[in-house]
Amino acid sequence: MTIRSVGLIPCRLKSTRLKNKLLKNIYKYPLFAHTYFKSVNSNLDEVYICTGDDEIIDWCIKLNIKYIKTMNEHSNGTERCAEAGERLKLRLKDRIVNIQGDEPLIEKSNLNLLLSNFQKNKNADVITLHRNIESRNDLNTTKLVMNSKNKVLYISRTDIPFSNKNLNRSIHIGIFCFEFKTLLRITGFKKSFLEQNENIELIRCLENDINVFSYDVKNELIGVDTMKEFKKVKFILENNKKYLSQINKFYTLT
Repeated sequence: MTIRSVGLIPCRLKSTRLKNKLLKNIYKYPLFAHTYFKSVNSNLDEVYICTGDDEIIDWCIKLNIKYIKTMNEHSNGTERCAEAGERLKLRLKDRIVNIQGDEPLIEKSNLNLLLSNFQKNKNADVITLHRNIESRNDLNTTKLVMNSKNKVLYISRTDIPFSNKNLNRSIHIGIFCFEFKTLLRITGFKKSFLEQNENIELIRCLENDINVFSYDVKNELIGVDTMKEFKKVKFILENNKKYLSQINKFYTLT
């Protein structure tokens, strides 16, 4: 039986740091529509927006974006993806790529890297991505520490590992690949002590012996959490004429 590779993009409007960020306009389209467009051009078999917000669903209908209406009450994107997987009747071995809706600079090469490494790494329960760049204790970003085989040992909002020099850190990118059975396992655990203290959902996996591996990407990826980040992403996309032509053609044809 064929294993499905499904991209799920959990979206909600109740963001605390930048209100209604997913509906903020970039060119002619809301931010989340750019993330969707980038995702469907990858090797994923299917991609869905997962949301309980009618304003997002209205845009999905207008742009003919595939979506799954979920409950509003989920506390995080992982829970929303689990409900969406059940509604899609995914099998336990089917692969899910959880893509944050506020990652409009994601490229198909990044998603394909996730899928290929998940297939090759038999020890991995979860595959994610990071970027090696300088960090000066920005608490809006999370940093990974890994061993020589790319296995994640810990993740924190503070700059780890410690260094007296301007050491590059592995800045986590909020995109994950796992089997549906692993997703169900993760959502079955209670929110962990370290997860609550760091306010980082991925730590739940580490505290429950779920093997997480991360791989480096070179292109600039910006998760939009602040107005500064939104303005930077908006500038990058709106000044890329080739990209604007592609997204216009996509949403005209769908």
